[in-house]
Amino acid sequence: MPQSAQADVNAFECSWLDGSCTFAVPGGDTIDDFDWTAFKCERTVSRGERKRLGLTVKTTVGSLAQSASITISRTSHRKLMEALAKHAREIGGVKRLSTVLFTILVQWTPIGDTQIYQRKFYACSMGKDSDDASDGDDPHNIEIDLQPRRIVDILDDGSEVTL
Repeated sequence: MPQSAQADVNAFECSWLDGSCTFAVPGGDTIDDFDWTAFKCERTVSRGERKRLGLTVKTTVGSLAQSASITISRTSHRKLMEALAKHAREIGGVKRLSTVLFTILVQWTPIGDTQIYQRKFYACSMGKDSDDASDGDDPHNIEIDLQPRRIVDILDDGSEVTL
């Protein structure tokens, strides 16, 4: 597929990514109609070291560190807050959204590819949100730090894998 200035997928202009995002919150509620612009995640395996015959050998013992964030529209942020507020603990007369755990499934197809990629973020909580609003035609976006307990990729056979 030749590169072009703007991608055209399913007759809609988009960026170089065509995807969907589903939030599953407690009680079986899901938010399917979700407007997201980006997600970032990082997974790292800490490797312990052992001395063996005078050599330092790296092993895979240790822990898996992971972090993730997603950038969503103001409207989607409101939908998420309303869904989480139903299950949030009230502390000092205010509902704390960070006390609710939720799962996110992100599915996407890069432009020029036919494969659907899936990544699932388990036991997320809203640890931080950051507004990015400006005057003019730019959309009002919010980046949320998800603080996931586990991040997996879903393969074609349905199996979930991580580092």
